[in-house]
Amino acid sequence: MEISSVALQLAYAVRRERLGRRRLADRSGLTEMVVRVELERMRSEGLVRLDRSGVALTIKGKRQFAAYLDCIRSVHDLHLGSLQLDVHEAAAHLSSVTVPPAWMLRDEAIREGATALMLLVHTSNGWAFSHNQETIRSLNPADADEIETTFSDANDEDLLIIVSGPTRQQDRRGLWRVIRAIVQQKT
Repeated sequence: MEISSVALQLAYAVRRERLGRRRLADRSGLTEMVVRVELERMRSEGLVRLDRSGVALTIKGKRQFAAYLDCIRSVHDLHLGSLQLDVHEAAAHLSSVTVPPAWMLRDEAIREGATALMLLVHTSNGWAFSHNQETIRSLNPADADEIETTFSDANDEDLLIIVSGPTRQQDRRGLWRVIRAIVQQKT
């Protein structure tokens, strides 16, 4: 079964707690209609349970999404200074993944309306650009502080994906499409 980036985003949101559709829409930046349609599809495939207390992954859903959710350490909005590439940035911290070429993933993000992508890897010297290993701290200490504060539990070789876009919806859609593409390469 093909896992959509929207399904992955919703599975991540409900992995630890039940959430209602409206709250899922607020947290994800997706419209309530998109959330409703995707949850109905996931329910019909036996991946989620919907009731008055909210949405929860079923055992089948937990198995289906495990390879993806096990790699995602955290997802947050960022507020960068000089490294800011558009109005909004969303970032995901992944572990146990291979770092693909940034140009490949940038195209995935742009297909969802995002405008830019940065890939960082964690090294013994902190977060660094994946293509040349130059540390963020050496270029921009203020942005390095923001990144290191937000993603403080990094291990060497962890990956940080930062996607920028003109709206929160576009950066998030781009981010989740990139996460899906990276983890699918692993599975």
